[in-house]
Amino acid sequence: MELRRHNPSRRPSSTCPISSGSDSHHKRSHSPTIMFGTCDEPDCTKENKKKRTIRQLGMCCVRCILALCFLFRGVLYLRVLLMQRPSLFYGNPMDQDTVQACLSENSTRHIKSEHHVPIWDWHTYTQNETLAPKHKLLIAQYSGFGSYSKLLELVVPVNRAYAKKWGHDVLIVQGTTLQLPGVLVNKECPSETRATFDKIAILQKALQRKDIYDQVLILDTDTSIVDFDTDITTLVPMDKDHMDQSFMLAAHRVHKYDIRTTWDVNAGITLWNLHHPDTQTVANNWLASVESNPAQVLLTNDDQFFLQKTLLDQANRKVWSLAEEFNYYEATVVKHFKREKRSWSDTGLISRHEQIQGEIDGVCQKWTCGEEALPEYSKRQPKYEQ
Repeated sequence: MELRRHNPSRRPSSTCPISSGSDSHHKRSHSPTIMFGTCDEPDCTKENKKKRTIRQLGMCCVRCILALCFLFRGVLYLRVLLMQRPSLFYGNPMDQDTVQACLSENSTRHIKSEHHVPIWDWHTYTQNETLAPKHKLLIAQYSGFGSYSKLLELVVPVNRAYAKKWGHDVLIVQGTTLQLPGVLVNKECPSETRATFDKIAILQKALQRKDIYDQVLILDTDTSIVDFDTDITTLVPMDKDHMDQSFMLAAHRVHKYDIRTTWDVNAGITLWNLHHPDTQTVANNWLASVESNPAQVLLTNDDQFFLQKTLLDQANRKVWSLAEEFNYYEATVVKHFKREKRSWSDTGLISRHEQIQGEIDGVCQKWTCGEEALPEYSKRQPKYEQ
């Protein structure tokens, strides 16, 4: 057998040191220069196979992680693309030609602006001695002067009854608070459909009164509180120092298995922590995003898109998304009777009116509600600016 001089700096890839023949326990040879043959022993072969298997599994894991990262990025881009759901699925409430005609810089004739003055109704209640809510809450709801105002006559008595029980206050805004720069308001360009953007004005108004209120619950017209025993202020975690355990916003996440701090939340029911340092920033950015895109506002009328975009741009967003409490028809605390058909013209208002009435009847059988006189919201007429 040929003798080979061993080079310590070169490590054979498939060889092992051969043990001395006189050593029955297979002790490793300590010779620094001489090595005989290649590794034929079973233990050495198994060791090499084990290392090779571990190496292959490691590479496989790395490839899987990279693939998941690319997949996640692709899904994220797709979801951002689908943020404008009303435009893609429901169509647009206003066509492109009408949008261009409503922009004052494109108008060929002077048209008198007919922006109406929104009505702000405040209802205050004293603190209940038997109930001690964790925080002071403002419950706010809004509507235009059109057909949706009939829903207010159904849901406001229930929401006010909840507020009275817990000693919270209620704000009802009727009309359109948003005045877009450079946009005409008249019969051809009505502001009624943009009442959904009242949420921004309500949030700003609540922030001005955060010395009185800790939180504000902003509700779409087609929403109603259905559980009077739950302290709604506990649904958004908050502490006095507003550190890691304090959150800015609680809302229903659109996708059930999404991450807790997702930006993809439904804007129909939002619970805001007025003392969180990020709340004012988000409110300002939400409004700025809307005012800087008047054409898109007219075309899509989608306040949720602008809120989601604002949250998406905030890297360290403190959103506490809920899976059950605000989950549309199946919600346990506040139900949202949203339209089922993907159409701006067919809103299913009559069927939703019946569904809300049935739900309210059940709530009022369990808890006392609807004892106070309310305005007839559907009969109110807007007052226009002079």
